[in-house]
Amino acid sequence: MRTGKDRVHHEDEVLRIAEEIDAVEDRIRRAVQEGKTLTEARKQHGYHQLQTKR
Repeated sequence: MRTGKDRVHHEDEVLRIAEEIDAVEDRIRRAVQEGKTLTEARKQHGYHQLQTKR
């Protein structure tokens, strides 16, 4: 059973990861707008590792 403190820590971690994913997706969008293919941009910014457990 999680305590209130555990839930807050978990929520903070989820938020941190979500913000990291959002930032990477923004960089991918910018790279595509600058002329890279989606495949190139995803590879350059580690898209396929975003949901890998750390």
